[in-house]
Amino acid sequence: MMGFIDVTPEYGLVIRKDALRERNVSLEAVLAALKADAPLDSDDRLISFGPSFGQEALDGLIKELAGLGLQYFDDFVEVVGTYPEWCRFRVGYAKNRNGKRGLQDKRPLATRSRPPIMMTPVSTTAPASHSYKTR
Repeated sequence: MMGFIDVTPEYGLVIRKDALRERNVSLEAVLAALKADAPLDSDDRLISFGPSFGQEALDGLIKELAGLGLQYFDDFVEVVGTYPEWCRFRVGYAKNRNGKRGLQDKRPLATRSRPPIMMTPVSTTAPASHSYKTR
């Protein structure tokens, strides 16, 4: 069974823990870059942070993570959406059919569209079997 972590759609971030090891970036360095005392949530594969105070603040945090050597999309992704307060989301680590992690988009960051995140509502009046995509 796949585990899920809490995320905020209010300008949040999700980071792969393997990316920290692969790029030799400590959690302490990430916490300092994001000016956070602790993550919002984590499991053995993912760490989430947020909420941030708007898109401009999130863009600054993304630059901080890139400054640590992490790559947008391959190592971390933003979670942004407009949802009612009664709806909470979780994100899980996914592998593609070949057993490898996610898509490999090697285009320069400036030319990429923001990737969708698969999120599952966990506290909502909608059926729990529904999944939602956001950009």
